[in-house]
Amino acid sequence: MFFAIEIDPGRQHVGNVWLAAIDRRHGKAELRVIIGERNRLGRGVGSQALDLAARYAFDALHLHRVYAYVLAINPRARRAFEKAGFVVEGVLRDDRRAGDDYTDVFVLGRIAS
Repeated sequence: MFFAIEIDPGRQHVGNVWLAAIDRRHGKAELRVIIGERNRLGRGVGSQALDLAARYAFDALHLHRVYAYVLAINPRARRAFEKAGFVVEGVLRDDRRAGDDYTDVFVLGRIAS
């Protein structure tokens, strides 16, 4: 499920948030976000979109758990997920390539309340 992130004034499109790998049997989905407008970074737009998408997953889709993979080289994304109620559940060491090196990946999750 793919959603646009729009802000006022004029409903300006600044990014997207989506639920991927929706698994109804186990009641879970992966949550992803991207903010494409650099002037909107650090203003809470991403964390608000993450919170709304997680609530949608819990309330409308009746999922139990939403999770995300966040690269260690992206602390801004980690803060956005944590601000949206996600907690770090683990670390996948050297899991992804980042240029010529490898980077850790944080697994974050949020459980329906």
